[in-house]
Amino acid sequence: MRQISCILFIVLFICFGKSYSQNLEDILNNNPQDSLEKKFIDATFKSTRLINSHTVEMPAKKEMVFCISHRFGLLKDGFKTFYGLDESSNIRFGFDYGISDWLTIGIGRSRFELYDGSLQLKLVRQQKGLHNIPVSINFYSAVEANLADPLVPTENFTIYRFSYTNQFLLASKITNKFSLQLMPTYIHRNLVKTGNDKNNIVSMGFGGRYKLTKRLAVTAEYYYTPSNMLTTEYYNPLSIGLDIETGGHVFQIFITNAEGMTEKSFIPQTTYSWKEHEILLGFNISRVFSFK
Repeated sequence: MRQISCILFIVLFICFGKSYSQNLEDILNNNPQDSLEKKFIDATFKSTRLINSHTVEMPAKKEMVFCISHRFGLLKDGFKTFYGLDESSNIRFGFDYGISDWLTIGIGRSRFELYDGSLQLKLVRQQKGLHNIPVSINFYSAVEANLADPLVPTENFTIYRFSYTNQFLLASKITNKFSLQLMPTYIHRNLVKTGNDKNNIVSMGFGGRYKLTKRLAVTAEYYYTPSNMLTTEYYNPLSIGLDIETGGHVFQIFITNAEGMTEKSFIPQTTYSWKEHEILLGFNISRVFSFK
């Protein structure tokens, strides 16, 4: 936990240090007009999802984002499973609706009777000019209910079938092509598999995006969870992908060792390892609908 705090402090110090140097440059150049204009930074990311993680991008007021997420089987199984395409796969349907430009609510349904609901608040928005703020900060909170977990006694449905996620999303568009995001995360699970598993999980996510062309970008994300919070059968999730903007949709294709698609699933419950070449092919497809 102390290491995570130090990393976060250093990143924020660098970002705000950059902001101060930019303000000083404006003063030395005697350009007061630039400092009086407030300009928000747009399109830090192209989608509400980086890969598995949420981003600081949110639907505008009265807009809805519909996202279909899919994870296939293991690539290493080769042609006998057509590189995982013939295996049983995981799929999720999600809807995020903009109550306002700073508040989004979401619902989702994924395989194995897993339901999730969420809200996301925009706390700070990256901008320059009148207020030179180098980062965007959102707060994300979600609750998940597993209605088909055989480990849960039916008489204790309300108590044991729920998990909770709280997360801050800190993102900065460093240049027109390069964006970074930190995702400090806290997860509470009412029920865990064994006595060695922790009910409370703290993890730090790192992610980024680099634009190759106007419609093409490379993405990556990784979550580090302290080893004392994970049993030996679980691994930290690492994902690498490609964003393709088609105009009406954002198509994301990637490889990952995480089969789950919600924070409670992919952060503390990833059972596949990159070292063992246990890699999955996946994709997300996002579409925005306007109700204005």
